[in-house]
Amino acid sequence: MNFVVLWRDADEDLIADIKNEELDGVYINDETFLIYADPTLISAKELDETARILANHLKKPATEIKAQLSPRDVRYVFIKNKLSPDTSQKIKALISPEGENEIGLKGVVLIPEHWRYYPEGNLASQVIGYMDRNNFGQYGIEGYMNSELEGKKGSIISESDPSGRQITVGETEIIEAVDGDSIVLTIDRIVQREVEEIIAQKVEEFGADSGQVIVMDPHTGAIIAMANAPSFDPNNYADSLKMVKLTQEEVEKSYRTTRLFKKNEKNKYVDIEEEDKENEEVQKYAYENRLGNGVFKNRTVSEYYEPGSVFKPLIMAMALDANEVSPETTFNDTGPIKSDIYFIKNSDEVYHGITTMTQVLEKSLNTGMIRVSQKLGMKLMYKYLKDYGFAEYTNIKLADEEPAYLKYYGDWSETDQFNISFGQGIVVTPLQLITAWSVLANGGKLVEPHIVNAVIRDDQVIETEPEVVHRVISQETATIISSMLVNVIKNGHGYRADIEGHLIAGKTGTAQIAGPGGFETGIGSTTTTFMGYFPALEPEYVVLVKFDRPRAFGEEDTWASNTAAPTFKEVVKFLIDYYKIEPTE
Repeated sequence: MNFVVLWRDADEDLIADIKNEELDGVYINDETFLIYADPTLISAKELDETARILANHLKKPATEIKAQLSPRDVRYVFIKNKLSPDTSQKIKALISPEGENEIGLKGVVLIPEHWRYYPEGNLASQVIGYMDRNNFGQYGIEGYMNSELEGKKGSIISESDPSGRQITVGETEIIEAVDGDSIVLTIDRIVQREVEEIIAQKVEEFGADSGQVIVMDPHTGAIIAMANAPSFDPNNYADSLKMVKLTQEEVEKSYRTTRLFKKNEKNKYVDIEEEDKENEEVQKYAYENRLGNGVFKNRTVSEYYEPGSVFKPLIMAMALDANEVSPETTFNDTGPIKSDIYFIKNSDEVYHGITTMTQVLEKSLNTGMIRVSQKLGMKLMYKYLKDYGFAEYTNIKLADEEPAYLKYYGDWSETDQFNISFGQGIVVTPLQLITAWSVLANGGKLVEPHIVNAVIRDDQVIETEPEVVHRVISQETATIISSMLVNVIKNGHGYRADIEGHLIAGKTGTAQIAGPGGFETGIGSTTTTFMGYFPALEPEYVVLVKFDRPRAFGEEDTWASNTAAPTFKEVVKFLIDYYKIEPTE
């Protein structure tokens, strides 16, 4: 029997494609890992025990391994590759046992491999990315800094004769290999781990498609934690494409955003057709993690969304800074405001008469923010939005960062102006949003966010220096808006983020998701966000919590006050304990 390796680490799409070809003599091994053994060195009486021991360590059926190790006219049979260091050491000990009671695995050979191993598995997986089968970085730091991480291969350039042999007396140039850089992140792994556990649990609890958390130092721009749920294991990234069978009941309960598949006549997964959804005879499948390869995306930097009411403090700070309003400035909240053919309402459709600007934030009044935008005017609003960084990349050094998308004010309609004032009609990434909120927290300056703390190159440590881009609002304005946001926590919709003894500045935001025919309605049609920082008057950390399409409470819309705010509180309570932050109230 001859054995030839055609491909290693084949993903499911490649496996399906090869199966569809139905090539004679070509077979598929669904295992994507590799290890060699020499069956000729394993006696019949040792076969069962060797198979049992390997099965215990490799998590494969003993019968399958026994079949692979059975004597045949072949010198090597590979069983598994990309073993973890721990598993490799255990098998190595069994091959060359030190203890008298150990059974040596005769004929089993460990062959050295060079591949990227991620010792903490899922931790910060979207931040880090992964190394693909061709040793090329994908997503995150791996993708963005691939060339720095991989270094340069060495080479010898010399003259050769017509037969290809080196002419030893000719000129020879030797180019030495260059080691890749080492990258040190700003992430605090303890905080990252805790935040990931919180957001993963809350995504399940609230029935959300996904969720994100960012913890940032507003003064330096350093990212302390950046979490996405669901996550993935970069050591086994192909597992993210695993399919699971769904019962008809599970299909009926699946989210409208869940991608459903069936198998075609060639046994390949294809998107299901609408008429097949009700057909119980058609077996349906979905990605086990619901997202498939979408799980690799770091949504904090690579996905736009309309932020909703968490945008209101940024607009209010503009007006405070421009002396157009003060916290005590009032307006008469009498009802919906007409713009073009639309009537813009408050989220709860309640109107409050004479209302101060502080109460506009506390009650999250869309109508009040429209009045603020009218005082500012389009040109000044646009100028401040640019100053907040909404027209540029953040330069975070992560793969697939979306550029800012800010339409020129000359192309705005009146409705655009009004909608932007309360966070609809404008799209941002979570990272752009938390960077802008850091302006409110740090005394008015735009600081460039960064996640690379240092680069180590040839034993030289090149540290990232915090970079202040420019001033956006005055220190006085930042202090005033912070005080107003404390009132939002104490008296407004942000009360579920309140922590006894600590002054928190924050704001909820619930935004409808725009669809082809307008805004979506019904359960799972919103994005919920909470933005905040603490201690409120001398902030050390700013935190963003976001959920995509939460469905927790069976309401027409699930509000940020029910989802993002209590999650923010849980994150902040951990930060207070971990960093031993004293009460400030």
